[in-house]
Amino acid sequence: MVMLRGHGLQDGWLVKLGATGNIEWQKCLGGTNGDWVNSVLQTSDGGYIATGTTQSNDGDVFGGHGDNDAWVVKLDATGNIQWQKCLGGTGSEQAYSTLQTSDGGYILVGTASSNDWDVSGNHGSGDCWVVKLDGAGNMQWQKCLGERTQTSRWPFNKLRMAVTWSRVRSVQVTVMLPATMEWSMAGW
Repeated sequence: MVMLRGHGLQDGWLVKLGATGNIEWQKCLGGTNGDWVNSVLQTSDGGYIATGTTQSNDGDVFGGHGDNDAWVVKLDATGNIQWQKCLGGTGSEQAYSTLQTSDGGYILVGTASSNDWDVSGNHGSGDCWVVKLDGAGNMQWQKCLGERTQTSRWPFNKLRMAVTWSRVRSVQVTVMLPATMEWSMAGW
């Protein structure tokens, strides 16, 4: 059994299992504060892309902007970090879902409350945030989806989000709303 030592308060823990359930490798990702991995996807080069949220700016994490940042980590097939990016502003950003695009880049879906640094066009608190990265993790574009007055008792970070990328390079964001949710779609 291999024991891992974490970086701090809370880390993202990735475990690669073989066909029979044996541990091939494992990796703790993070810094001294809270760090979470919400989604992991195998990439076309055999590596992995991990997406989540960070409150750190040390250890495996650098380039943070504020309270919480969306965090993307690209790993090779054996779990070594190839690159990492913190995305966000001075408020709170989180990433929930990632998909590799046909051009070798990535689409992330999460939430944003900032309107500075990497985030622009925010409509209020807790907009749905879609970000397109190239294959090296550089932001190509971003879009905040929301409205100025949120009539819901449920912020976007309580919803399940998914993203799909079509062959004609268009993005479809699917937000699954609880049956009890009231949401005004005006302004979308």
